[in-house]
Amino acid sequence: MKAILRLAQAIGLSLALTGAALADEPLKIATSAGPVGQLAAFAAKLAKDKGQDVKIVELSDWVALNEVVNSGDVDANLFQHATYLALQNKQRGLNLVQVDKVGVIAPVGLFSKKVKSLDEIKSGDSVAIPNEPLNGARGLILLERAGLIKLAPGKGFAVSRFDIVDNPKNLKIVELDPAQTYRSLDDVTLALVNITYLIPAGGDPKSA
Repeated sequence: MKAILRLAQAIGLSLALTGAALADEPLKIATSAGPVGQLAAFAAKLAKDKGQDVKIVELSDWVALNEVVNSGDVDANLFQHATYLALQNKQRGLNLVQVDKVGVIAPVGLFSKKVKSLDEIKSGDSVAIPNEPLNGARGLILLERAGLIKLAPGKGFAVSRFDIVDNPKNLKIVELDPAQTYRSLDDVTLALVNITYLIPAGGDPKSA
């Protein structure tokens, strides 16, 4: 509920920033499909009760979610945290700013259709991680915490597959579009999946 209230407040703040000239137009907010999109839609209903018309635009492409704000097609987006935004600004030459800290960070997990336990992972098995820097790093860090690999220290969320210093099971790291990692489970042994894509695809978060 606190996250919803913070989002509703962020919508109000965005209204203040857009100015009176757009008062008769709906505030357009792009968001990722699934849980975050549902949260945004619920907050939009709360905002409408306060007299602010909000249109939620759901997109599955995380790059496009920032591009539509940059182009002015929408007024704001909700799907990322500050670290991801900073990386996108640097890598894509954007100049987007964080308007308000809503505090919604979608969790990730390691999923498999082929093994029930990490102990069952064999030498040479393949692991899918997102091919974008931040969530790819989250995947590698989670693999390290699971005891499957060891990463070069001190890299934080700047870590990449090239920073794997120990890979005792010789795991094959496969980088895929974030939306494809859950769908890859028929082909790989293990995949790092963001709940944003898991739930719309019918996956069970408890199966991580």
